[in-house]
Amino acid sequence: MDTFKLFFRRFLYVIGFFTIIGAIVISIMWYNDIPIVSLDPFSYVPSNAMYIVETDEPVDSWEEISDSKFWKHMQKQPYFGQLTKDAASLDTLIHQNKEVFDFLGKRQVLISSHIHKQGDYDFLFIVDLKKEVPWLLEKYIGKIMTSQEDSSNYEHKGNPIYLIKNEADNSQWAISIRKHLLLCSQTPALVEAALDERENLDNFENNRRFKKVISKTSNNNLGRLFINYDLVDEFFGLYMDEPNQYLNDMSEALFFSGLNLDMEQIGDDDDENASTIMRMIGTTVINDSVPSHVRALLGAGSSDITAARVVPQRSAFYFSANFDDFLSYYDKFTEVLQRDEKAYQEYQNQIRTVERLLDINVRDNFFSWIGSEIAIIQSEATSSMNKNDEYSLVLKTKSISEATAQLEFIGEKIRKRTPVKVVVSEHRGHKISMLAVKGFFKLVMGKYFEKIDKPYFTFIEDYVIFSNSPKTLKNLIDDYEMGLTLAKSPSFQNFFNEFEADNSNFFAYVNMPAARQALKRSLSSETWKTIQQNENYVISQPHWGFQLRKDESSFYDTRLVTIYENPQKVKNDYKVAQENRKKLLKQLNSKNILEKVFGTEEKIDLFEELQTIPESELIELDKNNEERRLIVRNQEDTRYEYEVKGSIKDGIYREYKAGKLIIEGYYKNDKRDGKWRFYDKKGKIKERKRYKDGEESKFSLF
Repeated sequence: MDTFKLFFRRFLYVIGFFTIIGAIVISIMWYNDIPIVSLDPFSYVPSNAMYIVETDEPVDSWEEISDSKFWKHMQKQPYFGQLTKDAASLDTLIHQNKEVFDFLGKRQVLISSHIHKQGDYDFLFIVDLKKEVPWLLEKYIGKIMTSQEDSSNYEHKGNPIYLIKNEADNSQWAISIRKHLLLCSQTPALVEAALDERENLDNFENNRRFKKVISKTSNNNLGRLFINYDLVDEFFGLYMDEPNQYLNDMSEALFFSGLNLDMEQIGDDDDENASTIMRMIGTTVINDSVPSHVRALLGAGSSDITAARVVPQRSAFYFSANFDDFLSYYDKFTEVLQRDEKAYQEYQNQIRTVERLLDINVRDNFFSWIGSEIAIIQSEATSSMNKNDEYSLVLKTKSISEATAQLEFIGEKIRKRTPVKVVVSEHRGHKISMLAVKGFFKLVMGKYFEKIDKPYFTFIEDYVIFSNSPKTLKNLIDDYEMGLTLAKSPSFQNFFNEFEADNSNFFAYVNMPAARQALKRSLSSETWKTIQQNENYVISQPHWGFQLRKDESSFYDTRLVTIYENPQKVKNDYKVAQENRKKLLKQLNSKNILEKVFGTEEKIDLFEELQTIPESELIELDKNNEERRLIVRNQEDTRYEYEVKGSIKDGIYREYKAGKLIIEGYYKNDKRDGKWRFYDKKGKIKERKRYKDGEESKFSLF
């Protein structure tokens, strides 16, 4: 958020400088057309730029932004108070100097972001004045814009740098003019770096990949955004509490993106719930020399995005990777990995270890049935949920029957070759099983899947869904049965229309209202505090999406889209969705037999505590490695609760009438056993009996 605020404040100042210098240049050079030897502004952008924003119409772009619903909402946020004042000043400046701006016409402006010291960043602005500024005029401009007493102006390798003090906020700007280019920043070191970069043979002007991205990206609408992925991990590292492996790999696997910037308002100006779509559409070039999961994914073909049929609407994050089929990806991954001999051998050793341990063939028994799509879901976080329990892995299958058969085969091998049994339960007609091999996914599919450490799994449509927590799977099944998936969400579908569902390589979606708690676990405490203080600003962009699709020239069509909505509407919609889920879940529960699975170590008071036991503890194996389940059945006004092993009663039995306990006792091998209690309408014990092998034995009455 600091980045956004600083960006616009600096942008407003530069337009102000541009006005002053432009007016001087016009007044002195009105009749003198000095020949210009054009310099490429990109040749002055230091190579450590995290991103570059380019516009050819800085004033028109500003007027379009300042007139949008998004900007008007942002002006109401206290965090952007000073920015709002600066914007008002700029509007006044533009209207008072309309003739100057009209005469200057189109002017290329570059704004680049740089980390210039540990934990801090700033911006460099480069403005094309279109007219070459003679040395004497340059000195004249410098004298006008700096104080007469100011002796801090200096030269860097023969190039004058003028230091300008802004009395309004006591800030200092460094500017330098190279022929027709104005370089300025509040960090003098960035202006120095820009002057040095011109002599760098590997600068952006000479980078063939960057030049290709420029050539494939139009500069219509608001302008263009260029992303330098080499610095992505460092940039996000400013805000995150710990390194992120996904960002690190993205930093290595991608080179540049060039995106055209556009805004479109949906709805009338007088509609307070009108939204604004912000699109960034262009192209991306990948790094084909570094072995990585990302490169393997992008090089294994494409397919249609379909997992939204089973992804819950309350998901915080949803990532979909698409390819021709999983074996194509796996072959591509091993091919890429062979470039790193050590990593390749380590991976092969892991595969052989799993195959020897379980007596299976990973390729034939596991990889062979995976189809053309893998999705990773992060559920909305709760305080009681372990961080890794939030994740689910969705595998689209070629054949659900083949997937079922192969997973049962692996489960049978686990039963035979390890002391652990595969747990099986059922929820709303969906079987939930467990591959009781810790770290299975990390061993066979690599580090990207290490969060799925204790894989429980279930089947929905043509998908196998894995998670560390059976509770996560049960919630996902509930959402599917209630029709609360992304595919059935009008809000998501309207947003998803901005993307291409067919022939996709990679798609990522962020549901910001649901993602806030998950972000808390990843961001630094300072960043999280800022988000909390500016919640309305954060949730005003409830949907974020990013997509890569390979084009015919080995580049990747790229879309980065977000949408602004009235934050109060977002909050209300979120609250209504939560209440609607509770209502539908209550209706669903009333129509289904409830079932839970737990170990045998619990005592008679388990029933009172059942609702507070963490779900992760409800699915366990008893000491004999046999499954034990609690069945709850309702028949008219009578409720029956009893434990079973397999299909016979074994364990606690309770019976309720009109909500009151009337009988409790035990079964052993489907026969009454031990103490039984019988209660009257007031809940007092009216009779006690003892049973052995189903037969009543002598026992005194109460």
